[in-house]
Amino acid sequence: MTSRRVVVLFDDRVEGGRHWIATGLSRRGYRVALLDISGYSMRNRRVRWRKAILWAQYLGLAARGLRLARAGSAAIVATNFQVGAVTAALARCLRGARPQVVALNAIIRDRGTAQTWMRAWIYKTASGSGRLYLTVNSDENAVRYQRQFGFDKQRTSVVNDPWAPHYPVEEISDSGTESVFCGGEAGRDWETFLAVARRHPAIRFVGVAMRNDWTHTEPLPPNVDMRFDLPEETFYECVGRARLVLLPLKGSATSGLIVLLRSILMGRLVLATRTPATEGYYPSGRSDLLVAPGDPGALSALVDRYWEDAAARRDAAAAVKAHILEHRSPESYLDAIAAILKTASG
Repeated sequence: MTSRRVVVLFDDRVEGGRHWIATGLSRRGYRVALLDISGYSMRNRRVRWRKAILWAQYLGLAARGLRLARAGSAAIVATNFQVGAVTAALARCLRGARPQVVALNAIIRDRGTAQTWMRAWIYKTASGSGRLYLTVNSDENAVRYQRQFGFDKQRTSVVNDPWAPHYPVEEISDSGTESVFCGGEAGRDWETFLAVARRHPAIRFVGVAMRNDWTHTEPLPPNVDMRFDLPEETFYECVGRARLVLLPLKGSATSGLIVLLRSILMGRLVLATRTPATEGYYPSGRSDLLVAPGDPGALSALVDRYWEDAAARRDAAAAVKAHILEHRSPESYLDAIAAILKTASG
């Protein structure tokens, strides 16, 4: 295959100048240039008033990517969907060549009125450019986003998030497991988590949340240890000490998949809310590990089922882990991106 440059945009720093998506596309015959945000800070994502700084950085990254892509007749792959949408919207304002933009993993959550208006304008402008391709995690999200923002059905692909090559893969073991764990950022149903904890006073529950996302004001159950704003390494140390991982989610928007994938590959059994996105990470014979949104009774029943029964817990964890390793691999994900790029280049 004749090599073609692909500009890959990141919304955070590219550590060591390498990334598994860029490396994988290189193996498939593409020449890849990496761009990131200089001086990227997580505070710009987490502190509300700093969001304006983040969007200004997205705009600057998009402009840099467009300049480089136009100079090299390249396509653009944006690993952050918002950056990809900004890039496609900005490209619509350009004269002459306008690069094709592949924006990965569209996750669009409800926001405040002003944010909703601005976001809708950006997404509709990007869609109207005729240059935007996007991926989503489920057929349901594809239909919903097409209706909301006018995304082209022919340019929207359902591609499930994969596990990444740097995720640790560990043996399934109960050694040192002492708690039920729940953690993460967007979309967590903490009320359901706390309700489950109240039904199991003899079990220790550990929760890890972002302080800015925490709205619970009532006293915590005595068996709940809530922690906030932990570094990633410490977060997954908590996962490693858990006998069970709970992933209760709000609504149907995609969330929690990184925690789900990493926890399962670490050998933990993850009991989750059934959403259009999470269903694809469980084999058809293990749909019993998923519960309806906002159902602490059903989630509590699963904790009862798997807390004491080590054999059942290991069997269930092994089945989900094998499914993910086979069907959600980085190589299959890269193949899907390469196929989209081939379609985009015509």
